[in-house]
Amino acid sequence: MSEAAPKLLFITNPNAGPGDIEPGHLIVSAIGDRAEYVVQETERAGHATDLAAAAVGAYDVIVAMGGDGTVNEVGRGLVGTSTPMGIVPVGSGNALARALGIPLELAHACRVLLSDKTRSIDVGRVDEEIFLSTAGIGIDAEVCWHFAKQIGGRRGLLPYLKHGLHTVANYEARPVLLSLNTHPDPIDVKPQLLTFANTNAFGYGAEIAPGAQPDDGELDVIVVEDMTLLKAALSVRLLFRGTFDRVRGVSRYQASEIRIDREAGGCYQVDGEAREGGSTLNVSLSPQSLRVVAPF
Repeated sequence: MSEAAPKLLFITNPNAGPGDIEPGHLIVSAIGDRAEYVVQETERAGHATDLAAAAVGAYDVIVAMGGDGTVNEVGRGLVGTSTPMGIVPVGSGNALARALGIPLELAHACRVLLSDKTRSIDVGRVDEEIFLSTAGIGIDAEVCWHFAKQIGGRRGLLPYLKHGLHTVANYEARPVLLSLNTHPDPIDVKPQLLTFANTNAFGYGAEIAPGAQPDDGELDVIVVEDMTLLKAALSVRLLFRGTFDRVRGVSRYQASEIRIDREAGGCYQVDGEAREGGSTLNVSLSPQSLRVVAPF
């Protein structure tokens, strides 16, 4: 970051957060005249990526001010560049912010942007889609699909838990052939949940892959099988205690190149956003290819 007052571009999602946040007032109250800044609102899906990519080199930090979807889009525009991404988390899950220790209190998060502390993190990919926290197929993808398509994306911890348990009760797991570059032979699984974790966080404080690090050059692969409704209900608390990977029926691997072969195409999720894919999905990792302003 330059010695003069840093130049910040805030890319905001007007649909994220509780709706009573006025970005200009928040930024002024948090950082005053210690930085020069511009605020741009997104107008459509993918707009944050375009805005970030167009601003590379013109600002010291490009800030994603929104939820995990906005963070993903801004990150996509900055991957492979020297321009760092900042995060002001105003979404519901805020998975990457939690994983990187970025304050959830918005004024404090704004002040972090004034520091010169950056770290380079890995970036995951499912085919052409990137993810910064998690991606996967199964119950989580079905829940994301439900929120995106059926109720206009309205989110929150309790709705997620409620619909998640409903999905567990009705989800029909299908065979998947899982190929990892760290294993000589493909693995036959029948997962209710198959998650590729770049960080430990699932959002809302839940840890799907305790101890996972976003800069170790590996994805943590979490496979959940034989999860009954009762077992799922009892296991929810373990997600928030950071011990979910100890549950019987949960397997864990590490890899940087992964292939999924399934019977038919279907949905998957990247950073909580639903996508539709084919019967084969290729998952990969670009080591330390995104700079992020973070306390540690």
